[in-house]
Amino acid sequence: MIDLKSCKPGDKLRTRNGEIVEYSHVDLYFHAIKYPNGMIVNRNSNGSIVFSGHYVNDGDIVEIISDNDEQPVNNEIELLRQENELLKREIESLKGAIQK
Repeated sequence: MIDLKSCKPGDKLRTRNGEIVEYSHVDLYFHAIKYPNGMIVNRNSNGSIVFSGHYVNDGDIVEIISDNDEQPVNNEIELLRQENELLKREIESLKGAIQK
């Protein structure tokens, strides 16, 4: 799970739909996220959308990207990718067994 409390201003973040946004600051209880168009939107500490009159339908923050190499800071996304690859291999193996 994402923890925006570890972010500092300027950190790059990835939304569920793949958009790259920027961590701006923490404002009382919520984290301010800046979009490429300049709009600032609040998120909970876990990256989920804070519902308000200015609801942005872009999905949750799913990845914190380091400034240097744009690699995930958290391992959740990478672990999901690895699990997906293992499942694909298992499905192919089962298909082969069924065809025999």
